Amino acid sequence: MRTLTFWILTAFALPMAQGAPRTEQPRAERLALPNSEQGYAVVSVGEDVDLDSPSPLLFWFHGTGGNPNIGIAGARSNWIAVGMSYPRKEDRNSGADYGQQLWDLCTQVQAQLDKRGWKFSTRVVGGMSRGGWASFHVGATAKDGPDGIVIFAAGKDPGYPLPPVKRKQPSSVLIGAGETDPNYPHAQLACSFFNKAGAQVTYEEWLGHGHTYGASPRVLAWLDVQAAKRDETFSKACDQFLLDELAACKTDSFANYLRLRHLIRDPRFPHAQEKHRELVRSRGMSFSKNAELSQSIEELGFLQKLVAREAEFFDDRQFDVSLIADLQTRFTKLAKQSKDPGIRARAAYGALRAQKMHRIYSEQEKVYKSDAFQQKMHQLATLQEQYQQADPNTKPTLLAEIQKHRKEIADIKFKTSMGAFRNAEWINPDEVPNELKAAIEDDPKDSLRPYLGIGF
Repeated sequence: MRTLTFWILTAFALPMAQGAPRTEQPRAERLALPNSEQGYAVVSVGEDVDLDSPSPLLFWFHGTGGNPNIGIAGARSNWIAVGMSYPRKEDRNSGADYGQQLWDLCTQVQAQLDKRGWKFSTRVVGGMSRGGWASFHVGATAKDGPDGIVIFAAGKDPGYPLPPVKRKQPSSVLIGAGETDPNYPHAQLACSFFNKAGAQVTYEEWLGHGHTYGASPRVLAWLDVQAAKRDETFSKACDQFLLDELAACKTDSFANYLRLRHLIRDPRFPHAQEKHRELVRSRGMSFSKNAELSQSIEELGFLQKLVAREAEFFDDRQFDVSLIADLQTRFTKLAKQSKDPGIRARAAYGALRAQKMHRIYSEQEKVYKSDAFQQKMHQLATLQEQYQQADPNTKPTLLAEIQKHRKEIADIKFKTSMGAFRNAEWINPDEVPNELKAAIEDDPKDSLRPYLGIGF
């Protein structure tokens, strides 16, 4: 896992209904988890947790090469967090079973905590990178699964079907991606996936950053909403937040239009009164009717369509290099022509992602057309024909040869495609074309800007 950038920023915090913490409660310890890679989980109790009252519980899966840790829960002191390990390799299943295996490990830990008399107001599964992929599988497949999930620097597996209706779906989903993360398109797909599944999706995008995550205001607000007691105080705080944001958007400007669009996807928005939510919507509609803003609003919609198209390449695994080149051209054109600096920068980063995608899959095409690769494919086809006609005594030997060739071919495909994405950041500063440098250098990176993926 690459170096983790972890920003702690200030944020609007919802009032929590918390009792006085017990004076002798455990703060961090290991719990045995025999059927897992490391054989243990790490349990941490936040300083403001009252173990006599129900508390929010986070199961956090670490990234590749890491060890059990509490992840994003370290940014809030009113959570109980469990740093999880993964199922052992020899026990691990693929597909839908994997999500259930991960959740079963979580429930094994919870069973130990239940015996202590601890109570939980909500259960969330989260993770970064490898842990984010794990969270996706839990949210998509686990029966009687968690109330919420967190996916950072990861996303939806390609071609994955929507979860069945007759199971407990995560009601709240937080997805975050760095703008230059190789997993960025998969994060967009995860937003669409869980929106279609009926979850309340909050999306965060770390502008100009790669394979990372951070405790940004939007992330902290999501944690606070999950931990909050749903009472009158909570509702009033959400109402006041919306009214304060609305008051800051009195003048017609594209920046204020974006701010209101961003607000509608805020985790506090659904918990405010409908009359206040309607005020936000109607104000946004008034912006959209302003002729002076029409071009920027139209460009925003075009940018979002390009991001969605980029994500579709990964979901379909249809890497037609000519179509990718066209995507790069469209991103670049928008980066050069838009009047809004935020749109120019977002389009420039999109062009750079498409540039890398085009380079990787152009190289892959060359490999597939090479004599060495074609010979391997021919050898595999020959072995498969021999296997069909072979007698039972020779079939085991032929099957071993077939499996060997399949693995070699799969390794080549991975190395020349997804492996190339995972083993390098999207953007090498030395490879940024001059026509895009200005757009990136002028990027305001305003934390109040909406983030322009599918989840916006």
